[in-house]
Amino acid sequence: MKTLRKDYCIELLVSSYSTLKISSCYSRDQILKLPFQVPPEEINYLTRIHYKAQSDGIWGEHEIDYILFVRKNVTLDPDPNEIKTYCYVSKEEMEEMLKKAASGEIKITPWFKIIAETFLFKWWDNLDNLSQFFDHEKIYRM
Repeated sequence: MKTLRKDYCIELLVSSYSTLKISSCYSRDQILKLPFQVPPEEINYLTRIHYKAQSDGIWGEHEIDYILFVRKNVTLDPDPNEIKTYCYVSKEEMEEMLKKAASGEIKITPWFKIIAETFLFKWWDNLDNLSQFFDHEKIYRM
């Protein structure tokens, strides 16, 4: 696997949302290991969410996350320290997974649950017109 060239992300400094795109270069290389399968111009920035959750009483998360969307067939090789497991699902299967998570049968991350319940199905129903959901001004509080 090729490593991400430093100049690949640095050249993005001249574009809009440079911090976002530089960060997305890092994340897809480090977490999903997608360095050259998804060039930055194929990444759609939908919106931002402010997310806060306790983990174990000592640690927790408090962050602003950028929601990036890519539609493409890719080969995944996720970092096991970041992603325990993944699968491809249909909309109906996702609805079923959320029900199972609510009953404790499976675990999903709190931030994904919030995104799925608030946004995911609206986006899913409009895959060919996601631009209507681009909101680069607002930060949704979760």
